[in-house]
This record gives sequence, C-alpha cells and structure tokens, in this order.
Amino acid sequence: MQLIHFYHRHHVHRFAKHPDFYFFELAIWLHTVARSFIAVFVPILLYKSGYSISNIILFYLIFNSIDVPLNFVADHLMRKIGARKVMILGTFATITFFVLLGILPPAHWPLLIVLAFLAAIYDTFFWVAHIYMFIEANREVHDTGKTVSALEGVRRLASVIGPLIGALIFITMGKVSLVIASVAIFTLSIIPLFKMRHVRDIPDKRKVSFREFFSSDREKKDYLSLSLWGVHNEVDGTLWPLFIFTLFGTVESVAIVPVIVSLSTILFSYIAGKLTKHYGTRMILVGSFIIACMWILRLTLQNTPLYYATVFLVGIFSLLVAIPLDVNITAGGLKISSLSASTYRNATSMLLRIPLYGALTLLVEVFKVSFGVAASSLFVIIFIILLINSKINMYKTTNSSSSN
Repeated sequence: MQLIHFYHRHHVHRFAKHPDFYFFELAIWLHTVARSFIAVFVPILLYKSGYSISNIILFYLIFNSIDVPLNFVADHLMRKIGARKVMILGTFATITFFVLLGILPPAHWPLLIVLAFLAAIYDTFFWVAHIYMFIEANREVHDTGKTVSALEGVRRLASVIGPLIGALIFITMGKVSLVIASVAIFTLSIIPLFKMRHVRDIPDKRKVSFREFFSSDREKKDYLSLSLWGVHNEVDGTLWPLFIFTLFGTVESVAIVPVIVSLSTILFSYIAGKLTKHYGTRMILVGSFIIACMWILRLTLQNTPLYYATVFLVGIFSLLVAIPLDVNITAGGLKISSLSASTYRNATSMLLRIPLYGALTLLVEVFKVSFGVAASSLFVIIFIILLINSKINMYKTTNSSSSN
C-alpha cells in the first residue's frame, strides 16, 4: 500500500486541481487485475481449444502485423476524440476479444483472425492512450524514475493475486467462468473513465515528423533498445509460459510464473527507480547481460527448480532495463511530443515481433530458437548502447576541444 500512496503523491500532483485523475488510476488498477486473471492463459486457452503450436505462432504473427500500423490509427483518433475515449474503445475491444475466446471452436480461422484484430485494437488504443496520459502527468515531475517505478510497482501489486485466482477459476469452473470473471472486472474498469469530466486529454500540439522525432542519437538508441527489448518481453511473456505448459501440462505451473515475477519485483521496482537517475545506462547494460545469461541457462540446463529460479531472477533484473528505458522515453516525449512518444513506443516495442513470429512459423523447434533469439536481442542492446554512447561522448569531446 505504501507504493500506492507514493504513486499518488508523486504522480498526480500536476492534476491536483482535477480530482478526476484518481478515476484514471482506479481504471488502470482494475484493468490490470482483470488482465492478470486471464492474460497469461491466452496461448494456453488456444492450445486447449485444439490449436497447435504452429497455429498459435501464426495467430501471434497476424496479431503483431496488424498491431504495428494500427498504432498510428490510435494516434489519429486521440487527436480527434481524446485519450480517455480511445482507452474506453480499447477496453471494449479486449472485452469482445475474451468473450469470443471463451466460445472459440477448434480450427475456426475466420474467428481467430477476428480475435487477432481485436487484440491489436486493444493493444494500440488502450496502451497508446494510457502511455500518453502517463507522460503528460510527468510534465512537472522532477524525478521521472520515481513515478515510473511507482507505477510499475502498482501494476505488479495488482498482478500478484490475479493469476492465482484465475487459475483457481479455470481449474474448478472452466474456461467460460474465467472469461466471465475477467470481462466483469474489465467492464468495471470502464466506469471510472466515464466519471472523468475535467481533465483535458486531447493533444493540442502539432504533429512531429518521423525524421524530426528521431533526429537525436539518444532517441534512436532508446527506441532501438526498446524494440529489441520487446523481443525478450514477447518470448518471456508468451512463449515461455506456453513452453512451461507443454512441459508440465498443468494450469498451476503457468499461473505461478507471473506470481513469482510480481512478488520478486514489487519492492525492487522502487529501488530501481531511485537508481535510474544516476545509473540508468549501467542498469540497462547489467540487466540485459544477466537476463541473456538466464536465457542461455534455460537453453542448456533442463531442471524444474532452475526454470522457476530464472523466472525470479529475470523478473528482478528486467526492472534494470525496463525502468531506465521508460524514463528515457518519457523524458524524450516531454521534450519533443508526448503523443508521438507514446505511439512510437508501442509501435517499436511490437515491430521486431513480426520477423520473430515470421521465422518461427517456418520452424518445428520454436521454443529453443525463440530463447536463443531473446538472448541475442539482449546482447544487441548492449552493443547498440555502447556504440551510440561512444559516438555521443566522442562528439562531446570534439566540441569541447574546438570551443577551447
């Protein structure tokens, strides 16, 4: 609860004259709880509905291919109707997605493609709008690392109990009951958004061109790193739970994964946020290296306790990468364009998932290959950061010498 109070103190003081912003926080909390009920089980539900691993890989390829361009539709809609209404549309999309998932029959590809489209609408509409509002909320905050880490802690806290309750409902009452429970909370999460009446959420700044937004080496470094980080996130969040389920064959074995991650990171997220201001780059380098080593361990050693130990360690060290990246992107968005930052953030995080799933559709052994790709993407992050930082430092040295 201290994290929640901390988040309130540091995140919403800019909106103190608009108490409605507390409705926004409540909506995010309820939304996170609803998703934690069922999100980790989506590939499992597809698998148990009769879809093969290759079918599931193809589904995610279609979803990500629709998702990337749809981010710019969300950008356009937000300029027309505002972030709050776009978030509501995204929530309706995910409610429809889970209702249809609950009745999905085997080998029904037309419906599966509709599900991919709905998932893309949710991911783009809800997250672009949500990130935009978060960036704007940091406009007068001096230590962005604290607010990013506090929000991460609140999300993790909401994710601790959800998977366990979701697994219990899934095991005892079945897929349909799990969907009904999740949809009910998603519906509740919309109500606070309708209550917000005074916060202006329509971007009023001019649209920034792609070239202008990425004119700085820092922006290129941050968004390239985020895109590669998205590969790790996808393998760890989607393919790793599916691998665990195919290995152990129980819902409980999958449900424990996000619980371990959440428990291991709730308090550490606060510490990571405080360190980011002074050690952000080092944190990304160390976190990327250690997580890459965890993927290599998963590839080389077949041991159940080790698998869950790596889940714990990856959960902790992922904060060393995720929080500094979010802080950098938030800071850059405040200087250039909050809406462009939220749009490019979501689009770039999804971009490299398209070639990932495209390659996996051609392979039989999808898990080991994807684990290797995840490790490689983290090593590339290290290379990019060292290369661009070296270029930036060289430029500073040259300018300093010429001025003297």
